[in-house]
Parts: sequence; structure tokens; C-alpha cells
Amino acid sequence: MSILNEKINYKALEEELHQAIKDDELYQLQNNAKFRAIEQKVPTYKDFQEMVNAAHLKPLTNSEKRNKILISKNIFANRSEDWDFVSKTQNLKLIAPLLENEETLSKNVPKNTKEFLNVWKKIKDPGFKFNYLLNTRVNLGKNIFIIEVPCEFLEDIIILCSKQLINNKVEDIIDLFIKLSQCNRFELNLIFLSEEKKVILKKLLQDLLLMDTKNSQQLSSKYKIILK
Repeated sequence: MSILNEKINYKALEEELHQAIKDDELYQLQNNAKFRAIEQKVPTYKDFQEMVNAAHLKPLTNSEKRNKILISKNIFANRSEDWDFVSKTQNLKLIAPLLENEETLSKNVPKNTKEFLNVWKKIKDPGFKFNYLLNTRVNLGKNIFIIEVPCEFLEDIIILCSKQLINNKVEDIIDLFIKLSQCNRFELNLIFLSEEKKVILKKLLQDLLLMDTKNSQQLSSKYKIILK
């Protein structure tokens, strides 16, 4: 059947539109925070990163603070009574949640940025983390990082990949970094990397170029800001 005859999923389109608007609003807030941080001459990169990450947060109003305090007090005051009531009247057992298997998580195919980062944070094993990254690399620029690659995520990748060279993952790492370079505003991401991560990335890229000549020209052109 021709794609022109397929039924349009308006709900899915609406959800994508709302997500795109949210992502763009977040990008604008973080981008403005970056320039404010530069103007204010924040002392360290950590201060710069915290300022950017907190760009979307708003201070609590006085009424919200009072409500939060009251809710906290009520929770602690009633917790033992509530649990006792549930156990006696319904005879329910408290069951500890099962830990999600990291190997299974690494095979997930996320639909958007939120899903991707949620799984990324849950996987702790470097090998499974790297496999998860490889499994989703094709969609990084299409569905995952539509606006830009978050700085903190890019730094995580640099450290992760620098440790995967010993596992003969050269071709995979090169392909991954080429896919990342195709994401929006990637050169800006490279500029805002911390000096420490720039040094690590430069060393990683130089090692990759020595080990692989097939994609050396493409890799060099995408990361010329770092390699110069």
C-alpha cells in the first residue's frame, strides 16, 4: 500500500509537535544561560554546567514552600498508620521491585530524548552502556537529539569510548562519532566542552586516526575544531 494512502496518526503528530516545542524551549533557556554564564565569568566549568542545567528551573513561591513543608510533615506523621492499615485490612505484602537487567536495557530502542536518557542513566556496566549507544546510533540525530547533544552526555561518551579502544572497537567508535557529528549544533557542543574533556577527545581522535585510514578524512573534517 502506498504511503500516501496510509491513515495519518494525528495524535502521534500532535505529541511529536508538543515534544519538539518543549525541546526547543529548553534549548533556548539553556542557550541563554550559556551566554549569561560567559558574561558573568563563572569561575569553573562545573559552575557553568550547573547554571545551564538549572536554566529551566523556577524558584518556589512562598505558598508552594509552605505546602511542601505541610505535605512532608503529613507524610511522616501518617506513614506508619497507613502501612499498618493496609497490611491489616488487605493483607498485602511489600515486595521489593525487581532490578532491571542491564543487558535487556541495552537492547532497547528509545523513541525520544527522554526515553534514551532514562535508560542511559540506569545502565552502569560500561560494556552494556557502549552496546546501548551503538544500538541507537542511527537514530541519534533523527529522534534522540533533535535540538542538540547535551554537553554532559557528550562528555560521558568521550570517557566511555576512550576506555573501549582496548576492546578493538575502533570502527564502531569512529562510526559513532561521525553519527554524533551529524546532530544539530554539534560544533557548538564541542566549543562548550570542558578543557579536560577536549584534551581527552583530541587524544582519542588522534588514536582513532592512526588505527583507521578509511574514515580518517571524514572524521578529521568533522572534528577539526578539536584537532587543530
